[in-house]
Amino acid sequence: MDTIAGIVTHVRKKPEEGGSGLYVVRYETAGGMVEAKASSRALALEVGDWFLAKGEWRPNVFRGRTEHIFNAVSVKPDLPATREGAAVFLSRIFEAGRHGATPASIRAFVDRHGAAACRKAEQNPEILAEISSDPARFRGA
Repeated sequence: MDTIAGIVTHVRKKPEEGGSGLYVVRYETAGGMVEAKASSRALALEVGDWFLAKGEWRPNVFRGRTEHIFNAVSVKPDLPATREGAAVFLSRIFEAGRHGATPASIRAFVDRHGAAACRKAEQNPEILAEISSDPARFRGA
């Protein structure tokens, strides 16, 4: 059984009662984030959800071409474990107008804290103020 950790970028099909959902995801690999399709009966996911899934890759023929879909048998919420994953995750949460965050400040935060940036922030949320251009003003947000 394989394991992938990633983020949902598009919901193709919501799970019907007793059916599977179909999702476009970006998952972490040693070489960076990779796009794929995943299906799951285990949990309904939404765009922006970060997950850890166990399952198997299976071939599927769609419009005459074979693609591989990750068939998840278990899915649970998770945090990213790579630098690129952390940057993607944080950029979906923090915005310039609401938080004083920019892509450059998010990248600097991830560079400073490494692949464990999101785990460190979970343990000590105060460090997220580093992302903001004005920590005192945006600390509450």
